[in-house]
Amino acid sequence: MEQAKIVLIILSILGGISSSPPLREVSPEFENFEEIIPLYKLPDSLVPSYYNVELQPILDEGYGTRFTAPGKVSINVLCLFATNNITLHALTLNISESSVQVREIVGGSEIPIASFDVDAEKDFFIINLQNGLRAGAVYQIYIEFVAPVSREVLYGLYLSNYTADDGSTRYMAITDLEATDARRVFPCMDEPSKKAEFEISIIRLPKYSSLSNMDLLRTETEGPGIPQGWVKDMYKRTLKMSTYLFAVAVSDFEVEEAAPGHYTKPVKVWGPPPYMQAGAGKYSPDLTAKLMTALENYFRVPYTFPKMDKISVPHFGGGAMENWGLNTYRLNRLLIEDGIATESDKISTAITLSHELVHQWFGNLVTLKWWDDLWLNEGFASYYSNTVLIDVGLEDILPLDTLVSDAIQRAMYYDVTSATHPVHYNVTTPTEIRIMFDTITYSKGCAMVRMMEAILTEPVMRDAVTAFLTKFEYNNAQQDDLFQVIDDQATSLPGTDLTMKAVMDTWTLQSGFPVLYVSRTEGSGSITFRQAKFKTDLNNDDDPTPSSWDIPISLYLPTDVQVNTSAVLWLKKDAPIEFFSIANVQWFIINPRQTGYYRVNYNRASIRPIIEQLHTNHEAFDPQTRSALIDDNLNLAYAGYSDLTDALNLTMYLKNERHLVPWTTFVTNMAKPYRFLSRTAGLSAFKKYIVGLIKDTLTEINIDPQPNEPIGNATILRNKLFEWACNLDDSECIQYSKNKFAQWMTDPSNNTIIFPDLRPFVYCAAVANGGDAEWDFALAQYSAANREVTKTNLIRSLACSKSVFRLARFGVSMISSVITTLSNTLNKAYDITDIQRFIRDNEPALQPVNGTLQTAIGNIENNIKWSITLTATPDQPLTVTGVTEDDERDFYIIQLESEIAAGAEVSIQMEYVAQIPTSGAGLFYREYQTETGEVRRLAATQFESVEARRMFPCFDEPDLKAVFELTVIRKDNYTSLANTELVSSTPENLVTLIITHELAHQWFGNLVTLKWWKEVYLNEGLTTYSQYLGMEAVSPDLMGVEFAILDAFQYSMLYDASEYSHPLSNDVTTPDEIDGMFSTISYEKGASVIRMVDGFLTRETLRKGLQAYLKKMSFQGAQQEDLFESLEEAAVADNRLPAGLNMADIMSSWTLQSGFPLVRVQIANETAITVSQERFLNDGAEDPEGSSWFVPITIVTADNPTLENNIPQVWLEKDVSSKAVAHDVSKWIMINQNATEYVSIEAALNLTRYMEQETHFAVWSTFFEHFNNIYVKMASHPGYSLLRDYLVPKLDAALTAVGVEESPSHTGALAILRADLLDWACSLQSPLCFTYANQLLAQWVDNPNTSPILSVDARATLECAIVAAGGKPAFDFVFAKYQDSGSNTELKNEFLNALACTTEISVMNELLNKTLNTTSGIAPGDASSVLNSVSSGALGRTIILDFLSENLEDVITVIGNGGLQPITGVLGTLQNYFTTKAQLDKLEAFVAAHQERLTPINMAIRLVIQRIQDNISWMDTTGFDIWMWLWFSS
Repeated sequence: MEQAKIVLIILSILGGISSSPPLREVSPEFENFEEIIPLYKLPDSLVPSYYNVELQPILDEGYGTRFTAPGKVSINVLCLFATNNITLHALTLNISESSVQVREIVGGSEIPIASFDVDAEKDFFIINLQNGLRAGAVYQIYIEFVAPVSREVLYGLYLSNYTADDGSTRYMAITDLEATDARRVFPCMDEPSKKAEFEISIIRLPKYSSLSNMDLLRTETEGPGIPQGWVKDMYKRTLKMSTYLFAVAVSDFEVEEAAPGHYTKPVKVWGPPPYMQAGAGKYSPDLTAKLMTALENYFRVPYTFPKMDKISVPHFGGGAMENWGLNTYRLNRLLIEDGIATESDKISTAITLSHELVHQWFGNLVTLKWWDDLWLNEGFASYYSNTVLIDVGLEDILPLDTLVSDAIQRAMYYDVTSATHPVHYNVTTPTEIRIMFDTITYSKGCAMVRMMEAILTEPVMRDAVTAFLTKFEYNNAQQDDLFQVIDDQATSLPGTDLTMKAVMDTWTLQSGFPVLYVSRTEGSGSITFRQAKFKTDLNNDDDPTPSSWDIPISLYLPTDVQVNTSAVLWLKKDAPIEFFSIANVQWFIINPRQTGYYRVNYNRASIRPIIEQLHTNHEAFDPQTRSALIDDNLNLAYAGYSDLTDALNLTMYLKNERHLVPWTTFVTNMAKPYRFLSRTAGLSAFKKYIVGLIKDTLTEINIDPQPNEPIGNATILRNKLFEWACNLDDSECIQYSKNKFAQWMTDPSNNTIIFPDLRPFVYCAAVANGGDAEWDFALAQYSAANREVTKTNLIRSLACSKSVFRLARFGVSMISSVITTLSNTLNKAYDITDIQRFIRDNEPALQPVNGTLQTAIGNIENNIKWSITLTATPDQPLTVTGVTEDDERDFYIIQLESEIAAGAEVSIQMEYVAQIPTSGAGLFYREYQTETGEVRRLAATQFESVEARRMFPCFDEPDLKAVFELTVIRKDNYTSLANTELVSSTPENLVTLIITHELAHQWFGNLVTLKWWKEVYLNEGLTTYSQYLGMEAVSPDLMGVEFAILDAFQYSMLYDASEYSHPLSNDVTTPDEIDGMFSTISYEKGASVIRMVDGFLTRETLRKGLQAYLKKMSFQGAQQEDLFESLEEAAVADNRLPAGLNMADIMSSWTLQSGFPLVRVQIANETAITVSQERFLNDGAEDPEGSSWFVPITIVTADNPTLENNIPQVWLEKDVSSKAVAHDVSKWIMINQNATEYVSIEAALNLTRYMEQETHFAVWSTFFEHFNNIYVKMASHPGYSLLRDYLVPKLDAALTAVGVEESPSHTGALAILRADLLDWACSLQSPLCFTYANQLLAQWVDNPNTSPILSVDARATLECAIVAAGGKPAFDFVFAKYQDSGSNTELKNEFLNALACTTEISVMNELLNKTLNTTSGIAPGDASSVLNSVSSGALGRTIILDFLSENLEDVITVIGNGGLQPITGVLGTLQNYFTTKAQLDKLEAFVAAHQERLTPINMAIRLVIQRIQDNISWMDTTGFDIWMWLWFSS
C-alpha cells in the first residue's frame, strides 16, 4: 500500500460522485426506455443456494506467496433448465482447473468436464460438461483457486496497513465487494438476485484474528488443510444474501463493545491498536446499539443476523460498506478520538453509522433485483439514516433540516449537469454499474423517498415500508414492486386519481426536474401554475426531449398553524396550466420545506411580500423553507429566470439568521459568484456584501466555542462562517487565527489551544498571512503528526501560503520526502513498475518533481552500488571503522578510528559502480538514430547544481574548489570529451545564445564562483546578460540587446509580477531549495538588473567594474557584496552616481526583495509632473510588504527627443513615495524609453492599432508574446472571429512590407520576424498566407525532391499552411513526405505536425485512424505526437474527444503500449484551449463515460478541469473585456 501513499499525499497538496431489468409495466410516454440485451448477465439455467468458502490470506513472509489467498469453494446450485455448461464469475483469480469437480448431490455421481472457457470481457469462467445437467436436480461445484490480496485496488480482497506505536508496519486483509467484486475473491454467481447461504472459513496465523458476516462457530488448530502453525476459524451459516455482502477481515485489531441494555445482540467496534488504546473506539458501539433498536422499532421488522461488528479500515475506497453483520468503514467514519476528531467528524460518523444500519433492511434483507434500481438501496438509506437520528437523542445535529441542504439541494445542483442520469437507469457492465454510485442515486434517490413520504404522510409511508420489507425479505425487488406496495397501502393519493407508480415514473425514468412558475395578480387570491424543465441557462434551447412531471403542489399560508407538506393540488404532466384560489393573504409559500423535488419561480407580486416577511420576522418560515427560498431564488436568478436584484435582496435578511441550514445553502450558492468575481474589480464589493452578512451572526455565536453549545447548529455554523470570513480577508478572522496559531507555536504539545473544528481554517489563515516561521512550524507539525486528519489539515494549510517560493519548497520538499521514504523501503520489481506507471499516467501534474521521482526509481533499482576502500597518506595511517548514510542531506560519512590531524593531507580512494540513467541529471545517456536506422547512444554529464554527487563521491559545494584529473575508459568506437559543452542543432539565434552563455560561464561561474547557492544570479544573471553582448558582437543582425529586452526583460517581469516571486538573493539550504533558485528570477531578472546597471552607469563603467570583480575574486567564491564593491569603485572613478547614492544600497533594493515597481506618472500642475512608485502585481493586489526601490528614471521630451540617452535624469529613492519633476505638460513626455530600468508602465490595447505600419522585429515579438494568451483563450470562443478580423490586416500589411516570399535579405532578426508573421497569419488562415502556401505546394509537386521552403525558421509553419490550404491532395503529398523522411527526426515531426493542420474533417478522421493502424505508415512512436498536434488545432479540438471515446482501448493499447500517456497528452493540450462551459461539459462527459479506465490519471484530470475552469473564469472577466473591445473596434 505504499504506492497509495504517494497518491494521497500529492492529492492533499493540490487541496461522491455504476443485464437487463425484468419486464415491467411502463407508462406509455416512457416506452423509449428499451430493455437491455442481457449480454453481461449470467444464464438463468442455474440458481445457487449455498456456498462453502475457505480462504487463507497470507500476509507474512515465509508461508507461500505473500499477499495471496489460496482458497476453496463449494457451490450448491439448482438446475432450472437443462444445460451443458456452468457459467460463473471469476476475475483476477488463479483457478486450478484440475481441481474443478461437478457432481450431483443426490447419488453423488460426478459429471465429466469437457473443457473450460474464459470470457474476459464479461468476467465469465465457463465449465463445459460432457453430459448435460438435468432440470430439477441439485449439483455441487468444487473449485480450488488463489485470489490476490490486492495492493493495487481498494476492492475485492485487498491489503491495508497501519503504523504501530513501535514504528513497524502491520498488515490486514479486508474485503469490499459492492457491486461486482466478489468474483475477485472466489468463483461465484456475482449478481444481486443470485442469493444464497454461506459458510465461511478463514485460515490465519495465530497472531491475527478474523471476522466475517456471522459469529464464530469454532476455531480448529489442526486438521485437513490446516498448515502447521496456522488455525482455522469456522463461521456459522448465514441467511440468504447476495454475494456483494460477503465479508471477511484478518487483522490484529482491538475491540470495544456496546454497553448492555442498548440492544439485544452483541455490537462491537474494531480498530487499529494505536487508535483503540487512545479511546477512539468508544463513541460508535453504544450509538450503533441505540440505532439498531430504533430502526427495529421504526421498521417493525427484526434484524435477523446474530451480531453486528463494525471494523475501521486504514485504506478504504468509500465512506463505509453495509456487509451484513460486518460493516466496514473508513477510519474517520467510525473512530472518534478526543482532541483530534471534530464535532463535524462526530456528525459524519453518526450519519454514516445510521446509513449502513438502514442498509441491513434496505439492501441486505430486501435487495435490488438489478443495479438499475440502486436508488432503492441508497435512496432509502440516505433518507432514513437522517430521520432515525432523532430517535436516539441526536436532534441537536438537525438531521431533518440538514437533509435539505446536504442532499436535496445537492441533488438538484448535480441533476442539471451533463453527467446526470435518471434515478432508474439501465446499466450492464461493471463500469456502468460503478458509475451509478453517485449523487443522483444517493441524494436524488433520497429526495424521491422524502417526496413520497410528503405525499402520503409519514404514518402511511411507514406502513408501506413495513409491508414492503415483510413481503420481499430475503428476496429481491425493483421499483415497481415498491410502488405497488405503496398503492396497495394508500389505496389513493391525496388530491389526485393518479397511482404512485404513474407519478413516480415521471420522476425516476427521466433526468432533471421542473421549475414551477407561480403567478398571482397583486391583490388577488388567484394563483396560476405552469411547469417547464429547469435549465442552468434559460436561453439554452438544446433540450432534445421536452420533459414534464406529475407535480404535487403543497401550500403554506400565514394562517396555518403548522406546515402541511401534503399536496393541495397536482399539476399533471399533460396539463399546460392549473389555477388555484386562496384567501387574500399577504404571502403564501409553495412547496414549503422543499419536499417536492422542484424549484418555485414566483412572479414579483408573489416573491416581494415573502422578502418583506423575511426582513420583518424570518421565523414566520421554518429553517427548511428559508433554505429553500434562498436556494430557489439564487439559482433561478443565476439561470436567468428571475431578477438577481430580488434574489440578493432576499438574502439580506441573513444578518438576523442564526440557523445553520439557511446559511449552508447561502454559502454553497455564493461559491459560483465568488469564482466569477475573484479576478475582477467587483471582488471588493462582494467581500463587503458577504462579510457584512456574516459579521453579526459570527459575533453572536462567538468565534470561541462555548461550553455545552448545541453541536449541530452553533459549531457547524461557526465553521462555515469562519472559513468564509478568513477566505474573504476579514481582519478579525485573520487576527484571531494568527493569535491562536502563535499561542500554539509557543506550546506545540498543547492540544486544546485551537478548537478541533476550527483547526483547518485557523491553520490556513495563519500560514496564508504569516511568514516563514508559521510555514516552517506547520511543516514540522505535519512531519511529527501520527494521525491522518492532523496531517491532512496541516498539509492543506501549507498550500494556503501566498508565497510561491514557499509553495514551490512545499511541493518539492514534501513530495521528495514521501518519495525518498518510499525508495528506502520498496525493493521489488513491481514497486518500480508501480511508480513508473504513476509517473507516466500523471505526467503533467508531476512534471515539477520529475527529477525527484526518477531519483526514487534509481534508489529502488539500487543504481549506485558502493564498494569503498580508504587509504591515507603514508605518514598518517587511518583505519576505517564504519560508514553511515544521511539520506536527507546526501551525506556519506566515513568513521575513522582516530582523528585526522589539522593540516594533514588525506587521500581517499573509493571504488563504486554507477549505472547511467536517462534522467538528465548526473551522468546520463541519450539515444539517437542514424540515417540507416541504427540506434546509437551518447553519455553526458549535467552537474549543476548538486548532481556531481550522483556520479562520484565528492565535496559537492561551489566553494570547495579543487583540481581534477579525469580518466575515461571507453570502447574504441566511441570518442570522449571533458569540460566542453555539447550543442545540438538549433536555430541560429539560439545556437549563438547557448554558445555565448556557456563561454561567459568560463568567467562567471568557473573563474569566479558564487560562495553559496543563495545568489545564483552571480553566475546565471551575469552570464545571461553577457550572452546578449556576445551575441551582438558576433552576429550584429541578431540584435543582441533587443533580444535582451524580449528574452529576459519582459519574460522575467511576467514571472516577477506575482506576489509569489522570490528575491535574487535568497537563503536556501536543501538540494530542492537550491534547484528552485535556477529559475527565471536568477537568469532573466538577474540579467535585467545588470542591464539596468549598464544603463545608469554606462556600459564602459560597468565593464570596468566587472573586470575588477573578476580579477579580485579569481579562483575564489564570491558574494554579491564583492560585486557591489567593484561596481562602486568604478562608479566613483567615473563619477556616475549622484551624491548620497551608492551601489550597495541601490543594488540591495533590487536583490533583497522580490518584484519590481510600477512608476505612475501624473500631471501635478501646468509645469510639473509627479512620479511615484508602488509594487506591480499581476492581479492588482496590495503589496503586503510595502516594497520600494532606488529607481533610475530616464526622460525623453518633445524638447529633448534623444532616445539613446540612458543616463537617469531623476532618481526615485527607496522609501520616497513620490517626486515632482519639472515639465511643460502641454508637450509629450516619455519615461524609460529604452526599457533599461526594470520598471513597468501601464499600456492599453489601443496602442496596438498602429501595428499595420510596424516592421520592427522587437515590437512584433512583444506584440505576439502578449497576444498569444488572448489567441489561445479565444480560439474556441465566439469572439475569435473578431480577434481574427482585427489581427489579419495588421499581419498581412507587415508581411507585405517584410516580404511574403523568401528573399536573400531575410537573415538574422528579419528572418525571424518573417517566420513569426507567417506563423500568426497562417494560424489565422490569412488569405495572403494561404495563397502563398498553394504556390509553394505547386512548386513542390513539380519538383518533389526539392522543398521550395528554404527557411528553417518558417518551414514548419508553411508546411502546416500547405496542408490547411490544399485539402486532401496536399495531405496525401505531405504524408508521402513523412514516410520518405527516414531517420530525420526533425523532418518527421514537422510533417506530422503539418498533417494535423488539415481543415477537412474527413481527412482529420483519416489521420486519426492511421494512428491505430500499425500498417498505415505512421510509426508507433509518432502516433502520440499526432494526437497532441490534432488536439492543438481548431478542427482537431472539436473531434478528438469523440475519437478517444470511441477508440479508447485501442489508443491505450496501440499508442500508449498499455499506458495512459496519450490521454494525458491530449488533455494537457486541450486544457490550454478549452474556454467554454460546453467544452468543459464534453470533457467531463468523456471522463464520466470512462471513469474506471481513467482512474490512474484522476489527479491529472482534476488539474486539467481546474485549468479549464480558470480559462472560463478568465473569459468571463478579462476575456469578456477584450471581446467587447474587439467588438467596438470592429
